Amino acid sequence: MLVKKVPAGTGVSYEHQAITHETRYLGLIPLGYADGIPKGISGRSIVQLGGRRVPVIGKVCMDQFMVDLGPEACGVSVGDTAVLFGDPDTGAASADEWGSAIGSHGDEIINRIAPRLPRAYECPDYQDPEVSVPHVA
Repeated sequence: MLVKKVPAGTGVSYEHQAITHETRYLGLIPLGYADGIPKGISGRSIVQLGGRRVPVIGKVCMDQFMVDLGPEACGVSVGDTAVLFGDPDTGAASADEWGSAIGSHGDEIINRIAPRLPRAYECPDYQDPEVSVPHVA
């Protein structure tokens, strides 16, 4: 992620859909509609960064979108991981929240993520089929 301080009056993204009204820090997330990020989340959803929920602003571009970090970039720095959707108990938005933002549901959000993005799955109950587990009858 890239972090940039911008002055009041700065246009954000295509057609300057959002304009800053005061000095702000913006975060650039290197994902866009080519990665399956819905264009409709512009101004309607949040991302978790540095333990904070920050709003998506401006239009989602092909390979990037912006978030408003506020007048201070407290706790957020270049290279931080952005959680787009995940476990709401950790402060992240859920896929259902993203789905609601575009008038849909979480299944659509999850299934539209492009194949060019790497996947990582966490499942504490998963048993590797290559590992022999004794069967008790």
